[in-house]
Amino acid sequence: MLTRKHKRIEKVEQAMARMPIRDEVVQKAYDEFCSSGTLPELPRLAACVTDRALVPKSTVVRTEAEAGKYRANMVLIALTGRSDNYEPDPEPTLLPVRDYLFDEAVWGPNYVKQMARAAIEFTVDCGGDVTDTEFAAAKGYPTYGTVGTHVLGVLDRLACEPYEQQACRLFTRYSDIQEQIKERGS
Repeated sequence: MLTRKHKRIEKVEQAMARMPIRDEVVQKAYDEFCSSGTLPELPRLAACVTDRALVPKSTVVRTEAEAGKYRANMVLIALTGRSDNYEPDPEPTLLPVRDYLFDEAVWGPNYVKQMARAAIEFTVDCGGDVTDTEFAAAKGYPTYGTVGTHVLGVLDRLACEPYEQQACRLFTRYSDIQEQIKERGS
């Protein structure tokens, strides 16, 4: 009996995951995100909200599906330099810091998600605009660690007296490891 019950619950969960999210719900969550930087807890809804924020204001997007297609195409362009709808870039480029931060805030493990969401809220509180491509880009890309912790400056805050020298040695070691990984990868 328990097995049948679990199968039914799984079927209901799968059906709910395929259901479209109403545009009014996405718009309300998007408005909240723009004003306070707070993302919904549900990953699907949070993904719809961040997708809408990632679409340039000059591009008119009417539905969740259109926003998802636009976002997927931009990722394709960034990774491969080519697309069906756009001219290919001569060389693939990194996505803006904002894109990585939003990805961590929606799909990251719990700690990473919390740090990214806190970084978004902090940046919005400081006057940042989530629709701007330069959102949270002041510090650049992290050398190691997550984008959220880098934007918040968590590692810099950990390097305080009397452990400042130990933290500097640790950060130097991390940098050396990153260089070794880059050398092996190329």
